[in-house]
Amino acid sequence: MTVDASGAFETAEEMRTHTLRLWLAANEGQIARGMTGEERAEEGAVTAEVRGLLAKRERIAGLPAPVTRAESLEIVRDEVRDAYGRAFAAGGIVVVLAVPFSLTMRRRPADVHRGSEAAAAAAG
Repeated sequence: MTVDASGAFETAEEMRTHTLRLWLAANEGQIARGMTGEERAEEGAVTAEVRGLLAKRERIAGLPAPVTRAESLEIVRDEVRDAYGRAFAAGGIVVVLAVPFSLTMRRRPADVHRGSEAAAAAAG
């Protein structure tokens, strides 16, 4: 059995935060009456900072997990294997298409080459 320590800690923190929110919500009216203007301003600044931190935490939680070296090597290995496979398939298609093309040729390339050499010698 494996234990997810970070998940357990996060759950415990969420539960503690929820309990604190409930306690504060029940007594919010009494707390606000006893605050000075300076304390209210400080509370507003702290609230804005906490909201920013919560938004940052949500953005970070939405990011993909970092890839380990072993995973990156596996990805590269798979891509290289697939690239070789596609290259061999393309080579096979070229060969398969070249055979019928070569059968339709009227003269062999060597005969054409000899004919052009003879024409060049007669002209020159």
